[in-house]
Amino acid sequence: FGGPQVSITGLQCVSPGNCTSAGDYYDGLGHGQAVAWTETSGRWARGVRLRPPPNAAPNAFDSYGAGGNITSLSCPTVGNCAAVGDYLDRIGNVRGVLFTERNGRWSHGIEAKMPSDRFDPPSRGPNGKGYASVPAVSCVSQGDCVAIGYYLTHHGAVRAVMFTESNGSWEPVKPVAPPAGSAGGDYQ
Repeated sequence: FGGPQVSITGLQCVSPGNCTSAGDYYDGLGHGQAVAWTETSGRWARGVRLRPPPNAAPNAFDSYGAGGNITSLSCPTVGNCAAVGDYLDRIGNVRGVLFTERNGRWSHGIEAKMPSDRFDPPSRGPNGKGYASVPAVSCVSQGDCVAIGYYLTHHGAVRAVMFTESNGSWEPVKPVAPPAGSAGGDYQ
């Protein structure tokens, strides 16, 4: 491939000519990074790198390789958005990530903490790797959002979870129970 590799995976417009998009790109070292672009009054600004959580691998957002990308974006007003997805940690586990933009400034991403029954090996080995993702977010007002996700348990089941952002702070995860009679329905 000659030239930059960039993918856009989320787009939200609050009015004509006022949009935000997010995705990933490869930096000069070939590492996958998350990025957001803002359009104001019909003019797109240069992309801004979204900083991953502290436990992220250098190639945290390698959407073409082992995983990690921005999957959804929601903006109730110009310059106030939430973006979600997944990233690679330093040992190769895929983890959910939550980003918040307030008044045009993106905060560092935070890990979407999953319940204690998640499969979370301390190192990548013969048993595979941990997996968690936050594929969608929706915001009704600035700092008030809901994100959905899922994770792999240490028993090999996939569980659904919900995160809420209230007044700009992400609240702890809430497990989502399937209907009665579902396979593996050992929810409490």
